[in-house]
Amino acid sequence: MMICGVVAGADDFVAIARFANTKKDWFSKFLDMTHGVPSHDRFNAILNAIKGCSRAGSSDPDGISAGLLLEKNGVRVPMRVFG
Repeated sequence: MMICGVVAGADDFVAIARFANTKKDWFSKFLDMTHGVPSHDRFNAILNAIKGCSRAGSSDPDGISAGLLLEKNGVRVPMRVFG
């Protein structure tokens, strides 16, 4: 959901959750949606957990070498900006 939302232009967790809610029927074809769409806080927590795992033992505090970058209008933006 996060990747689809960002590709569709969402630039923060509230926008990602809003996008996911508008596409709930489509996502339900592929995902178990019995508990509905996660909140923007849940999307934030998930990304922070992923960032924490990818940085474990790394000397790269921003996670940049782990590929945690978005490209927005041709500019590479570290995901920590959105967290």
